[in-house]
Amino acid sequence: MTSQEIIRKFELYVGDTTDLSTQEEVDLLNKVYRGINNKRHWEYLKTTATGTLQSLTGGIGHSLPSDFISLYDNSLYTDNSISAQNNASPRVLWVTLPGATDISPYQFINYADRRQYRNQNGSAYVDIKNSKFYITGTQTDLMPYELDYIFKPADLTISSAEADIVIPSQFHDILFFGMCVDDMTIQLFDKARSYAATNQAQYQSILDDLVFFNSQLQLN
Repeated sequence: MTSQEIIRKFELYVGDTTDLSTQEEVDLLNKVYRGINNKRHWEYLKTTATGTLQSLTGGIGHSLPSDFISLYDNSLYTDNSISAQNNASPRVLWVTLPGATDISPYQFINYADRRQYRNQNGSAYVDIKNSKFYITGTQTDLMPYELDYIFKPADLTISSAEADIVIPSQFHDILFFGMCVDDMTIQLFDKARSYAATNQAQYQSILDDLVFFNSQLQLN
């Protein structure tokens, strides 16, 4: 569905189109949209940034992507019979070392632990305040990298197309049901108050389906 189609369904379900302005409806849609996207590391939010490490004031690193939210586990083996060197904390920056033809993992460590690793190659950390990430050690070559991360989707507008909504289209009904069970909606609309339990059950049912769908994309 498009944003307009979702909002029209919301208006149908609450039985009134006058109490909220169009912008307020879009704001409510985005509140629900962000809430769902923030619930877990959905497969549809996983992406990769590539580039070349740079010499920065704080060391060798790079700026984080503008839509960066967090790291996710990306150094496990789908085949459980194969051991993983980084399975204690499998979040890594993939780096192509000088003269190498394949990528190597630089394991991410906590920001607070960076000093203990500053003279050791093979680690990386995120400086979230300054929107940067760095590698540790004495490596000075500006190497190609691949950064796997959870991205923040752009907010929706009244003209957003179906393809602009990152939630898979078969689950878009969750958005207007989520709008219907929002506290503000229940306060404003008698119909929303009367059907609050039903709308909440519908919302939760679709969310459960989305969770199951997500689990089927994860192979281990």
